[in-house]
Amino acid sequence: MNTGNINKLEKLVADYKAAEQGQVDMKKFTYYTITYHSTAIEGSTLTEGQVYNLLDQDLPAKNKPFSEQQMVIDHQKALVYTLNRASEKQPLTEHFIKEIGGMVVKNTGSIYNTALGTFDSTRGDYRLVNVHAGARTFPNYGKVIQTYEIIC
Repeated sequence: MNTGNINKLEKLVADYKAAEQGQVDMKKFTYYTITYHSTAIEGSTLTEGQVYNLLDQDLPAKNKPFSEQQMVIDHQKALVYTLNRASEKQPLTEHFIKEIGGMVVKNTGSIYNTALGTFDSTRGDYRLVNVHAGARTFPNYGKVIQTYEIIC
């Protein structure tokens, strides 16, 4: 059995024992799981257990990039903020969308200088470049503002 499987098994056993004793905070567990999966999609190599330890116990993952740990922390803060604002019936406005977008990349985003202008992802600015992940291409950046204008 490889180390990854052993770690997963140990985590499952620990989670089971905690659940058996009624010690699992399902809301927190759900938030951590969402953050783990969302940051994994973006390229984070932290395991689910490392994400939990980082967020719950402030224990950084050894031998993992600092930027990936910042990504996890930023995502978690943005998630909690967004869900709290939603429970307060915060209207969905362009400002709110940009605020959340900036929070998600607070410590990992940057200022981009492109042929079409400059934008700062940490402020939630709309991107002025197309995005690719492997062979997959995401919607053209020019459609973001057009879509927003149609919806509003």
